[in-house]
Parts: sequence; C-alpha cells; structure tokens
Amino acid sequence: MNINNTKIVNPLRVVTIGILMLLHVGLIAQPNSKVSSSLDNNPIKRTIELIQNSQKQIQAVVYKFEVESVLDALIKAYERGVKIQIIVDAKEAKKTKSLVKQAKGKGVKIRKWKHSKMHAKFTIIDEKIVITGSFNWTKTAKKENLELIVLHEDQDTADSFVELFKDIWKKAKEK
Repeated sequence: MNINNTKIVNPLRVVTIGILMLLHVGLIAQPNSKVSSSLDNNPIKRTIELIQNSQKQIQAVVYKFEVESVLDALIKAYERGVKIQIIVDAKEAKKTKSLVKQAKGKGVKIRKWKHSKMHAKFTIIDEKIVITGSFNWTKTAKKENLELIVLHEDQDTADSFVELFKDIWKKAKEK
C-alpha cells in the first residue's frame, strides 16, 4: 500500500461523529422519549402542535424550510410573544421553495449555516422539550418520505441540546 495515497481522516471529526452517535443512541433509550413516524402523519402534526403550545422560546436547526403549516404555526407563536431562532442550511435557504424570507419578514430570527451542509435536525421547545430525528421541514418529508421524530421530555437532554444550539447559533451567519 502506498502511504501517499492514504486518506487522512481528521481526528476531531471522527471523535465528534462518535460522540454524536453515542448521544443519539443514549437519547433514544431515554424513558421520557416517544417516537412518531410519518406512517400516521405524526411528525408534522406533532411538531406543529408543540409549536402551537410553546410559551417562551423555540430554537430549531433544520436543513430545509418549505412547509407552510410550520411557518404559520411559527408566525402565530411569534405573534404571541414566543422568541424564535432558526438555523438553516445557507444553500437551501436561497432556493425558491424556501420560506426563510417570509419568516424573516415576519420577524423570526434566522441564521444561515455556511460552514458545511446542515444535516442536523432538531427543535427545542421552551428549553424543555426536544424534537429530533430524520424529519426535515419539507413538502417531500411531509407527503412522500418515511420520516420519524423522537420527542424527548427530559431536562438533562434539553439542556444538552440548548447548549449545542447556542454553539451553532454563534457560528451561523445572520445574512
């Protein structure tokens, strides 16, 4: 084997992926976790229901933002005084189907992730409920894909996600 052709993997990346995998496995095993799938249309309905019931704050990290019913729920929450912060993939936010401009126009705080593809998907409701899983806020995810969400109602889990969100928010760009 020629060592010059060997691809060197960034050790920090390997450690980060390993930690995220362990975190994900640990989260699914939490006793206060519930799984919903698109077999019964629960991911979108459950996400909107939690947005509608939010009282203080919604923090979300999403790849795409195309579902109008999610936008409507977020705007109504914002009008009730709920603080909303969303981080989206920068390239996806530029596409015509994206609702990012509409949300920003209504006052929702949005930052764009430009460092790499934003493949993470999670939403934190009132710093105590976490929604994570495969579900993107897209029309395809809503109507065609088999998607799932895991709903965590555990304060330690929520606290970990809040800290992660804060770190990502600091690194994301406003424009």
